[in-house]
Amino acid sequence: MLAWSGLVPVARGWYRPDTVLSQVPPESLVERLTLRRVDPMTGVAYHLLYAPPAARDVQARLRQHPRDNEESVTHRIAQYSAFEAELHDCYPEVCGTGL
Repeated sequence: MLAWSGLVPVARGWYRPDTVLSQVPPESLVERLTLRRVDPMTGVAYHLLYAPPAARDVQARLRQHPRDNEESVTHRIAQYSAFEAELHDCYPEVCGTGL
């Protein structure tokens, strides 16, 4: 799984001011996204594994975004993967060979 950033749409295609390529295993994406939570009272974001809230009352009120469930995340990864080869074609200088 590759993650891209820095695409800016312009009238005649895509302008690439800052293109970043990072290879992330799909399992890591699922873990990162499905364990995200937000405190609806404060708006503070937490991660249940890497940055859980210290207070039990905060933990009790945390909410998961509907798109962060495993089924939704897996579906979004599959959608991205379907177009990954096209991204390689657009960014040969970033992808190089062997990706």
